[in-house]
Amino acid sequence: MTEVSLAEISLGDPDFRMNVPAWFRGWGGPLYWFGGGFGAVPRLVGSLVRLGLILLVAGIALLLARPAVEGAAQRVLDNPIKATLIGLAAQLLIFPVLFLTALVLVITVIGIPLLLLLPFVVLLLVLMAVVGFTGTGAAVGGALLRRFGVAAPAPFLEIATGIVVLLSPLLLGRMLAVGGWPVAPIAVMLVSLGFIVELLAWSSGFGAALTNSFTRWRARRAMRRNGATVAATPAP
Repeated sequence: MTEVSLAEISLGDPDFRMNVPAWFRGWGGPLYWFGGGFGAVPRLVGSLVRLGLILLVAGIALLLARPAVEGAAQRVLDNPIKATLIGLAAQLLIFPVLFLTALVLVITVIGIPLLLLLPFVVLLLVLMAVVGFTGTGAAVGGALLRRFGVAAPAPFLEIATGIVVLLSPLLLGRMLAVGGWPVAPIAVMLVSLGFIVELLAWSSGFGAALTNSFTRWRARRAMRRNGATVAATPAP
């Protein structure tokens, strides 16, 4: 009888690091790990999938909350630095504030049932962040398209263009990382730049959404106060 041996061949991500020089392995460190071929293709695919999901969620946000998206876009265009600073501060403070609120509710015992509202508060903040980021994409994409002569671009085209532009450094870095160690330093710099750009985009959108919500709340409060004053004023 003739024995037949079977060999399994993996079709996973190719390992471009096999031919990396020894000197680069010695001091390359994070650049070698990041720029090496192993894992570069899955990371690129994951980034592309994430881009698709963000575009999908942004489209839903535009469909369900178009006024809020347009308001956030206008706020970002009017004062992007202020919106970004507010968004960064809110992101730094949001978890400590929620933790202290939950702690106070637990200590007071009476407020324990109110803990059930905290998940809805978190959900509301997430929705505001999504709406704000969509507005930032609309602001960036609209400004870019108008600069290239597109007079009245479609709303989703503005958003998609802006989001792709905001995520382009990250995507370009992921693409270069597939090339292996020779382009690893450039890939690392592009991915780092992409992370910073996306963080600022989310922060500016979140800050714009928070500012618009606070402005609307103050306007409604002023209207109620004026209405109560008018009602309390006796007729001559």
